[in-house]
Amino acid sequence: MNRLLCLMLLLVCVTGCSKDDPDKLRAISQAGYNDVREAVPAKNPLKNITPADESTPVAHVRNRIKNDKFLGRFAIEVTPIEKGVKLTGKVPTKEHARRAGELAESTSGIDVVENELVVE
Repeated sequence: MNRLLCLMLLLVCVTGCSKDDPDKLRAISQAGYNDVREAVPAKNPLKNITPADESTPVAHVRNRIKNDKFLGRFAIEVTPIEKGVKLTGKVPTKEHARRAGELAESTSGIDVVENELVVE
């Protein structure tokens, strides 16, 4: 923002605008605004980024596993079942499989966890 203000002041000084020339000042200001708008990408609305099912217990399990520092790099699929989730995929150790099951079990709204993770 400070750079834009400095640029506008510099342009005013160089072009010789005075307070009595509002149209020229407005044109300079609009040109600066358009340059900034082109340089800054448009932001996506939040509703397009966040899936609609983000608040479900199954989505919470997915997020917890995905964001876990030990499990996030493995392809663990979380699918809904009646009153819970089923975990499938491959992990390197029994500890990883156990940890994924514990994360799922400790998630609010999950009563049943079918841990079908395969240890490679």
